[in-house]
Amino acid sequence: MMTKPLQLAVIYISATLLLLLCLLLYLLLRKSVENQMWRKVGELEKAYTLPLIHFLRKGVENEALHSDMSKVKKLTLENLLTRFSDLVCDEEIRDRIRAFAERHLLQTYQIRLNHRRWTVRMTTLVQIDKLGMKAMEPYIIQKTRKHLHNMPLDEKIQIYRTLASLGSAVVLELCFNEEEGWSDYQRRDILDRMPSALFDGIFKSFDSLSPSWKWAVIDTIGISRKTNWIPLVETFLHSEDVEIRIRSLKALCMFSDMPAKQQYMIHARSSYWEERMMAAKWFGVLKHEMYLPDLQELMTDLSWWVRSQAAQSILQYPDGRNVLHLIRSGHDDRYARDMAQEWLERGSEYGTLD
Repeated sequence: MMTKPLQLAVIYISATLLLLLCLLLYLLLRKSVENQMWRKVGELEKAYTLPLIHFLRKGVENEALHSDMSKVKKLTLENLLTRFSDLVCDEEIRDRIRAFAERHLLQTYQIRLNHRRWTVRMTTLVQIDKLGMKAMEPYIIQKTRKHLHNMPLDEKIQIYRTLASLGSAVVLELCFNEEEGWSDYQRRDILDRMPSALFDGIFKSFDSLSPSWKWAVIDTIGISRKTNWIPLVETFLHSEDVEIRIRSLKALCMFSDMPAKQQYMIHARSSYWEERMMAAKWFGVLKHEMYLPDLQELMTDLSWWVRSQAAQSILQYPDGRNVLHLIRSGHDDRYARDMAQEWLERGSEYGTLD
């Protein structure tokens, strides 16, 4: 006969196994329902692909597209619209994708944005971004203002990314007040998504931005090749903030067709090695003879990074290899000779022979 503790243990184990079995059956049932739904989506995609393509090309909406808008049909059309938006660049077609999505998916997306599951909310924000649903902007802003302080950082950043893509001016107010936990990439990503008119509006209050956002704005000008802001970036080279100067030099390195100016040479004599390194890189982009003496001088720099960049930049010049040969064979500085040798060998690896 079992003792009472043993009986309790058997009951506990049996109850646990029963609970696990019920959970397993629930998951299997749920998976089966999902599989059936996705099979139905696959069948409907075949039926609606051609009518949707016809609408996107001609602007004429087939009766089959907007009648009987069930949950599965909405999911089917959502998948097709997303797929087309990834493939199409034509603005007229993209406008039709946006208009169709706003007519048929607006209410669904509003409900999803309040879903208790984080993944559903995040996926919805990505979809709104892809489909360019401008009509969702007021709802997203209202939700963000209401829950801003309780919202996870990753969800908040995705909201700002979506608002930036939609061209919402509110994003400037919201994200520029955010600092903690952000990476440089996340800031640049939001800035890069902004339409030109919205990005240009940043400079009305540029001086009031935090240093991190100023740096991100300058980086974005370079990475996205925003040529209309080159003159402003050049003025930043005179900033008292060394990081602003470094970022500005880095941004200018993305523009190879700029005229060489003597005023750039001052950065090669900076007391900050990072600024000297970026100056050396900039001189390699410009490839003007006036910078060669400075580059040769930077070959003797105390910083390995500066010496390496100077040698690499010299190698970009038409006669750069000969210059490095002369440094390797006759320079007084041993570190300069070693660096010249290193970059001559690297040049050979990339197919440039001695």
